[in-house]
Amino acid sequence: MFWIFVLALCGATTANVERISGGNLAALNQFPSAVSIQHISRADPSRFIQGHICGGTLVTRSYVLTTGTCVHETHEPNSPLIILNQYRVFAGSVNLLENNMNRIRTPVNITLHPNYIGPPALVNNLALIGLNSAFGNEITPVALPSAGSQVPVMTQCYVAGWGAEDMRYTESSLQRFVSKYVYDQHICSIQYNINSQMNLLPSMLCAASWDVVSSGCEGDIGNGLMCNGTLQGVLSVSTQCRGNSVPEVYVRVADYTTWIRSVSGVASTFQPGMAALMIIAILQFITVKIIS
Repeated sequence: MFWIFVLALCGATTANVERISGGNLAALNQFPSAVSIQHISRADPSRFIQGHICGGTLVTRSYVLTTGTCVHETHEPNSPLIILNQYRVFAGSVNLLENNMNRIRTPVNITLHPNYIGPPALVNNLALIGLNSAFGNEITPVALPSAGSQVPVMTQCYVAGWGAEDMRYTESSLQRFVSKYVYDQHICSIQYNINSQMNLLPSMLCAASWDVVSSGCEGDIGNGLMCNGTLQGVLSVSTQCRGNSVPEVYVRVADYTTWIRSVSGVASTFQPGMAALMIIAILQFITVKIIS
């Protein structure tokens, strides 16, 4: 049965497939942490709507998590980092054409993972973008997984973004999403080895669409993989609209939670006991002041 399943994947066709930007329209605040990373000078309604080039996810209201490749000028080896003042980050709406400057922030710094290795290996393919000011309270940062935790195979997840609809590489102005499931790592490794594409590492996570062959497209790299309300992956390798049977590869966020927290300052898991101790200490301080 296992091999029948694998053969079915390898023989799948691409007819009538809806890719991420051809998926379901997202409702406002359905994916409140998702952002569009935009190259201002590339804004072109015929292809790069508002200059959208990559997806990302807010881990705080002033830090965006995306791939390392998304903060380089191209996805080619040895490409230079982006020039910050030529880029912007859009969040808080499903419509890229919404004319509201409250949705826009300017990148002010980039922290590339210290052990990043670029294409074709794409190891530790993560970066954090610091913003010039925090987004408002109407925008909710994502929940991070516990460090080192594992998401079970077949877990249902969602990925949302503004990527292209097809090989014409024309981005969508409206955010769309598709359902994914966490794919078996061993089978995924076999498929990538067969295609001689990359060495799949434990720090990577595979996910596939329920229709088997739908895929990410131009502008979808950096999108977050949301599983049960938690960011489990960042899209690192897609089939670029080709819709073949090879699953997409995500950076496994749980392997980097500690690093993400250290750079962005995002608080660790809330501990009620610590909060209670703080309240007691404050009350004791007030009591001493009153008595004295």
